[in-house]
Amino acid sequence: MGDFYVDNEAPFDGDGSIATPWDNIAGHTADLGAGDTMRIRGDPLPGRIYTEALIDCTNSGTNGNPITIKSYGAGEEVIIVSSGVSGTVLRITGDWWVLDDLRFDGDNYTSNRQIYLYGCNHVEITDCELYKNGGDCAILFAGVDHISTYVTIDGCTIYDTYKNDTSDSAGIGGESGANITITNNTIYDFRGDGVVFYRDNPGTVDDVLVEDNHVYTTLGKCSENAIDFKRGTNITIRGNVMHGFRYCDSTCGGSGGGIGAAVIVQNEAAGTILIEENIIYDCTSGFKLTRPCTLQKNLLYDFVSDMLTGAWMNAGVCITEGGNNIDILNNTFSNLPEKLFRFTTATGNILIKNNLSYLTNRISINGGVTYTADYNGWYSVVDSLVGPNDTVGVNPQFVGGGDYHLQATSTAIDAGVDVGLPFSGPAPDLGCYETDFGTSTSTTTTSTSSTTTSTSLTTTSISTSSTSLSTTSTSLTTTSTSTTSTILSTTSTSGTSLSTSLSQSTSTSLSTSLSTTSTSVSTTSSSTTSTSVSTTSTSVSTTSSSTTSSSTTVTRRLRFWLRGTLAARYEVRGGCG
Repeated sequence: MGDFYVDNEAPFDGDGSIATPWDNIAGHTADLGAGDTMRIRGDPLPGRIYTEALIDCTNSGTNGNPITIKSYGAGEEVIIVSSGVSGTVLRITGDWWVLDDLRFDGDNYTSNRQIYLYGCNHVEITDCELYKNGGDCAILFAGVDHISTYVTIDGCTIYDTYKNDTSDSAGIGGESGANITITNNTIYDFRGDGVVFYRDNPGTVDDVLVEDNHVYTTLGKCSENAIDFKRGTNITIRGNVMHGFRYCDSTCGGSGGGIGAAVIVQNEAAGTILIEENIIYDCTSGFKLTRPCTLQKNLLYDFVSDMLTGAWMNAGVCITEGGNNIDILNNTFSNLPEKLFRFTTATGNILIKNNLSYLTNRISINGGVTYTADYNGWYSVVDSLVGPNDTVGVNPQFVGGGDYHLQATSTAIDAGVDVGLPFSGPAPDLGCYETDFGTSTSTTTTSTSSTTTSTSLTTTSISTSSTSLSTTSTSLTTTSTSTTSTILSTTSTSGTSLSTSLSQSTSTSLSTSLSTTSTSVSTTSSSTTSTSVSTTSTSVSTTSSSTTSSSTTVTRRLRFWLRGTLAARYEVRGGCG
């Protein structure tokens, strides 16, 4: 295990040391073993070009000791261009590889695939940049005979793919793979789809997470969709930001005839399919679904009209080709000038609850379609599916300025029904953002021993009723086998702004010491009946043998809350939570 160096400006091909580096990449990947790192020298922007024959990664690392190829370090940009006729820049057939901080230039669309995953396992592709690819996908998963598993693609930028005017060229995709994680990437301006797993050949796609990516196009009808699963099982599409998609007519890229939807789940997709907390805007369609799935806590707003031939399918949610057993829960739809819903013949068992629609247009449902719709909110809409427990009004009272959280006076608050998603208050809010107005969270602790002396706590209640408590203590020792702690502080003024701080930790062994003198926790609202309690605590010590919490879920939901709050200020916005 060691570091090896490549410098194509070296006078000769050396031994890979920093003093006498190798002068090419492709000729030395076979010299790397478990735990080795190849560091490639570069130049400041625009970077140094390495014109390489096929870079074939055939050896294998091990768990904890992968083989890594990366740029030398900060300020040294490396650009890899293929010199081969095969069109593949880099192929991985071994296991446990890491590609980090590399740039792949398709040389004006002459490369067919820039990274080819060919039967490899446990591969990480991080912080790389790929552009001007001229083949099916910039990062391509091979077919059923060479399935790659446990692949992570994170923090990469992929753009400007083009094969020809009548063929697709995608960012990430292929025919087969399992345990695939695609996160935190920026993918844009592709002639085809941003992420696609297709069904043209026999293959299998299983357990795929597509999360927190920014996928968009500035090419209009020359791109197809942000995310397209033509096949796959156990798929999660979460927290992505998608925009710019139109009906594709194949005049300038892509195979054409495609509805301008951000997300498509097609006929051969199966198993558990969860689509949640995504934000979609400036599109002609949001979702086209043909398989059972759950669509929840998504935000769709400011869509556009597109009257091209075939655009009759445009809708916020289009369910077609036998799409059945689909749940549409707690989504927000705002300013959709074409159809809100389009359900075609042979679709059914559709559950529609806790959604909020504002300034939405027609609803088109063919005869024979079965659905249940109730506890939804309809504000200034053209068509609705009004149920007995719906909320109807003129304005849902979003915070405004691109922020789709609800104001404290909104009639959509606590107007939903429990559908299994977390909520505050007596009932869920309508739409994708759950508020905490007028609610409180309590924590229960079971202690084995306690000694009390004097403590002081001052509280102004946010609710219209109040409770007072007086406790005196000097030290408190608590031992528990399972502890989940949540600290939530909220400040509201006239119901127009909300600031939330959430802290939660997960560990197998946690020891926390907190020393406080005259600690005060206060919550203030513009309209309250308040009660104060006075306590002063000098020491609190907690020892826990096992603390269990869903910190990942809580952190993600907080991140989406804040992204939604800042939606008016930033172009890249997260999903609902």
